Amino acid sequence: MYGRFARKDFDDLIRLRMARTVFVEKICDHAVTHRQNAGLPPLPAKNLRALRLKHESISSICELFAILDVPKAERSKRIGEVLARHNDYIDFLLQNVGDRGDDFPEDRLKGSKFSNPQVSRLQRMDIKERIELDQSALASLLAPLMSFESTRTLIKLLEEAGLLTRENVVHIMVGSPGHLEQYYLEYLRQVSSGAVDNERGAQ
Repeated sequence: MYGRFARKDFDDLIRLRMARTVFVEKICDHAVTHRQNAGLPPLPAKNLRALRLKHESISSICELFAILDVPKAERSKRIGEVLARHNDYIDFLLQNVGDRGDDFPEDRLKGSKFSNPQVSRLQRMDIKERIELDQSALASLLAPLMSFESTRTLIKLLEEAGLLTRENVVHIMVGSPGHLEQYYLEYLRQVSSGAVDNERGAQ
């Protein structure tokens, strides 16, 4: 038995698709404007196309930086919480992957868990006002979704678009100037405010 789409469901879906489209276009527009203002050559058409096609993966990166965007005094604790939940999720996947026949690469999942010394190191490495993550740690956090190489390629693309920064100081540190979080927050608010309006209208 399946549920049919009611009118409200249809309206919510249209609102979601529109909000997602606006989110993607803001990312692409930012890339174009950033390159122009910096006096850099335009992004190749294939790179702009990749920004559109990889919006789900980009959203996952947005979520991580948004979750970690807390006052500096609270950040060490938040990093520990995020890494602990990640480890729990990896354990869940490893325990259930065989039963469901999922095609998860077990070696990649096992390699993405954080040991206690790694958690402590990452908490100590974050010393700037805006959050920065070790690129390898970011790849581990995204391991359930994509390979380490795919993460590296996406980070490089977002750096070229002016949406992430990379600094090689012993470790490659990845930061966000804040644009990704802002665009993603606007996307979430557009979706949730519409849902709230629908609920009020139904009362």
